[in-house]
Amino acid sequence: MQRVSDRVDFKLNYIGTPTENDGVNCKHGPSECLGNIIELCARELYPNPKTNLGFIMCLTKDYQHIPDRGLIEDCALEHAIDFNALNECATRDDGAHGLEMLRHSIERTAKVRSLISAPTWAGHARLKPGTN
Repeated sequence: MQRVSDRVDFKLNYIGTPTENDGVNCKHGPSECLGNIIELCARELYPNPKTNLGFIMCLTKDYQHIPDRGLIEDCALEHAIDFNALNECATRDDGAHGLEMLRHSIERTAKVRSLISAPTWAGHARLKPGTN
């Protein structure tokens, strides 16, 4: 990904079920939803895939412990991500900001769901305009 990030527009989206009250249900429960929100915040705050994907992969290596604070802090430190900024993003507007990002991500996944089979997230990539 590092070698093609300037040519590829990579999106990471999550799988879940939107609820009628503007919430979401994640397959593995609220902890999974919170972990997804933290990862979406990393992408929002650090759009460079070298940073955000490194952080996300760090979390994924120990996925059983997501969203334990210690794991988030360790991965954030390892990838030069501000833990406090992640926390602020995830809890902004009493959590509405993070939940909205997750809901939009789940809705994007639903649009392409027939093309994927990943259990909790889906990545798709396309060439950026003007690249060969």
